[in-house]
Amino acid sequence: MTKRRVTERGLEKKANQFQILFERSPDAIILLDKHKDKFIDCNAAALAIFGCKNSSEILEGNFIKKFSPPLQPDGRDSMKLAQDNIAKAFKDGSNRFEWTHCRADGSVFPAEVSLVSFEQDGRAVVQGTIRDITENKVAEAQMQELAFIDPLTHVFTRRLFGDRLTQLLLKTARSKEYAALFFIDLDKFKRLNDQFGHHVGDLRLIDVAKRLNTSVRSEDTVARIGGDEFVVLINELSPDIHTAKSQIINIAEKIVKQLAINDFLKNLIQKPCRLDGSAQYDGSASVGVVLFSGKQRSAEQLLEQADAAMYQAKQAGGNRYQFYESDAFG
Repeated sequence: MTKRRVTERGLEKKANQFQILFERSPDAIILLDKHKDKFIDCNAAALAIFGCKNSSEILEGNFIKKFSPPLQPDGRDSMKLAQDNIAKAFKDGSNRFEWTHCRADGSVFPAEVSLVSFEQDGRAVVQGTIRDITENKVAEAQMQELAFIDPLTHVFTRRLFGDRLTQLLLKTARSKEYAALFFIDLDKFKRLNDQFGHHVGDLRLIDVAKRLNTSVRSEDTVARIGGDEFVVLINELSPDIHTAKSQIINIAEKIVKQLAINDFLKNLIQKPCRLDGSAQYDGSASVGVVLFSGKQRSAEQLLEQADAAMYQAKQAGGNRYQFYESDAFG
């Protein structure tokens, strides 16, 4: 057998292996001929992922235009961006990126696309491997939600509260308006947990979160930052400090009233409940309030000051609010 025939057989074997891998791959694969500037082949997985019955639906016409929305999520033109990605694959040998595709029925899905360029029968070809990553995106969204949303009360977490407070400091520095931070700690919460169990305490926290949300506007921020500690950010107050303080007094009084729910346990189990046989649980909250505008104080300082004001309210018996006044705290 001549060396030439051995080489030909070797190439034929490799071609057969490539074809088997191409056809049996669980990932969608499409081949692009650089010279003809058109897609020339696709496997069965490609038909499945795009919801097509035969290869002609994919290969005839402009594939990118047919199976991509006009714009990608970042606002860039799909046609131009696809051409750039393909050119990069031919230049560098490979390219990998995320892409939003359309199916034949018009539905969209996120995909990871891997492009690899090589020569096939003397022609430059790009193999595009397309993998549906919808499940990955759902998992990412769930992880993101866990980071920013408290799983018990469904209000924001300390992490997102910190971001919102930092943004609000920058916003008030530009607008010259006042904003306010409320630090809220539930009175006698440990006593409730000890006497009735943590499941009742959890119900109290859920109820508090709902009451706080109804006490403020949708554009304000309610967050749980600790066991029974909540914070509220109120924005877009008056640029006049006296007017702003008057606005906040109304909100503070509303919050204190909303959280002083003497009938909490009664509503929970449909009969009066007493902690020690003689004293009914009188749930309430202590609230510390800080007015601010601009970046004269950091986010950490504002939180410390609101916490100090809350502690003073608690020391005075609870079920009340207290403004942080620099003169009073030294």
